[in-house]
Amino acid sequence: MSSFRYSILALVSLSSLGLDACVPSSSPQSPGPGGTPLLVIADDAPTNESACEDRLAFARETIEDVSTRANGECTQDSDCALVFVDTQCQGACQTSILSANVDEFERAKQAIDERACTAYTGDGCSYSTPRCLQVQAICAEARCTMMPVTEAAG
Repeated sequence: MSSFRYSILALVSLSSLGLDACVPSSSPQSPGPGGTPLLVIADDAPTNESACEDRLAFARETIEDVSTRANGECTQDSDCALVFVDTQCQGACQTSILSANVDEFERAKQAIDERACTAYTGDGCSYSTPRCLQVQAICAEARCTMMPVTEAAG
């Protein structure tokens, strides 16, 4: 299969991760720029003692929610940055967020790992990661998004 087809599959995988997932109902654990929380963890969210499936679902849904909250209005490509949406529970490809939110995004990702993904594989849980395409962060229609990097014909 060509790398372009893998690239399309990776983009489809990103969109199928449920970026429109529901926001947990608890108080914010990690305030983002402007006081908007990037990370919200419900008190009853899975922990490192929960079943593998529950931990994975929590990590996947929460990192997707954080990614959505970390994006925002942009005016130029330099307003956007690529971040990996992986956790210690599962590998993942990159997404584009506002450059101003990168540090807070990384802190939120660390908090997700600490909550539910510490020693994930050591506990016998399966870890997988997709094959990702090479992308770049761009600002399109005033939102940070991604575009595949194309190889120059030679």
